Amino acid sequence: MAQPRILVVSPYYAPESTGCASRVSDLAERWAAAGARVTVLAPHPSFPPGAFPRSWRLSGRRALNGVEVVNLAAWQPGREAGFASRVAGYVSFPLHASLRLLVAGRRYDAVFVTMPPVFTAWAGLVMKRLHGKPLVLDVRDLWVDAAVDLGFVREDAVATRATRRLEARALAAADRVAVVTPRLGERLVERHPDVAGKLLDAPNGVDTRRFTPGAPTGRRFVYAGLLGPAQDLDTMIEGFARIADRYPDVRLDIAGEGEERVRLEALAKARGLAGRVRFHGLVPREGIPTLVASSVAALAPIRDRASLDYAIPTKAYEAMACGVPFIGLGRGEIRRLAEETRAGLVPDADADEVARAMASLLDDENRRAEMGKRGRAWVEERGDRSAVAARLLAVMVDLAEGSA
Repeated sequence: MAQPRILVVSPYYAPESTGCASRVSDLAERWAAAGARVTVLAPHPSFPPGAFPRSWRLSGRRALNGVEVVNLAAWQPGREAGFASRVAGYVSFPLHASLRLLVAGRRYDAVFVTMPPVFTAWAGLVMKRLHGKPLVLDVRDLWVDAAVDLGFVREDAVATRATRRLEARALAAADRVAVVTPRLGERLVERHPDVAGKLLDAPNGVDTRRFTPGAPTGRRFVYAGLLGPAQDLDTMIEGFARIADRYPDVRLDIAGEGEERVRLEALAKARGLAGRVRFHGLVPREGIPTLVASSVAALAPIRDRASLDYAIPTKAYEAMACGVPFIGLGRGEIRRLAEETRAGLVPDADADEVARAMASLLDDENRRAEMGKRGRAWVEERGDRSAVAARLLAVMVDLAEGSA
């Protein structure tokens, strides 16, 4: 197929700077550079809430790095949005995308749908069931499991059961299911055994052309990402508080937005760290590599929960690409990555353990340098998004040719 027409449906896309937006934008741009005609359906940029001016235009079209991006109207939660407002955002975009594809879906050769939220699967089901187009589901997160475990929804709630049914139907309809870690694939197969023959290994990875080693600027730890309930920044701040007096020249820079920001700022202030823990808000996507590369170590914390044992934060890959160590929290895959690469530390989710990990890196510049070199070498060989993009595109072209 000389110039395959690939449709991407994603709830986040550049210029948003979430992990999903970064991943999908990088993949789409690489597919376009490889000769595919790529169209992305995404909402108007709106995440994190308050970071972009609201737009209620029905749709807008633009070209971005060789990709045709069609932004669709969807509900845009405000900065202080409650649960109902966030759910409206999750639901309204895939509903609009699905309605649009009822008419326009036939023109594409294959569709790549990224989730969560699970509701984006509606668009994939329209493309598969109505138009017979090959469907690749990109599963980055066990969204429902995490929501139940973190207490946002009940397992026996009607909405939870309905969402699980949608997930099951989408996975059954998909031709391939891309997963970001092996454990995520195992968890899907435990719940949906028929998925086993469809799995594709597609790690988050990192753009090693944008994320490159640089010179440290002062002595600081850096977190760049979403400030949400699944990210255990509380323990990182508490750990930093325990070394703050010992290292008066060191600070903790937190870049990003999210529903936990106000509470985390209050925590830092309560610990007497108002001048040492700095909240920068949303940093433009192009500014994140410089920020990470300037650090002593980048932080990649997730909650130490069984429901999150499959997760490797994109921030760990970004740190390695920038030649700096990462300090993670969590269990399962994040620990495996640290052990395999010897480029990061994953202490127990305890403030004293975090403090010891931070101090060990501050006290040993040679160790930091060696960890940084190992991390950079590992991502160049195994974590570069260009290889992931090439594998996914080849799969979609094969599927499209087989269905033509």
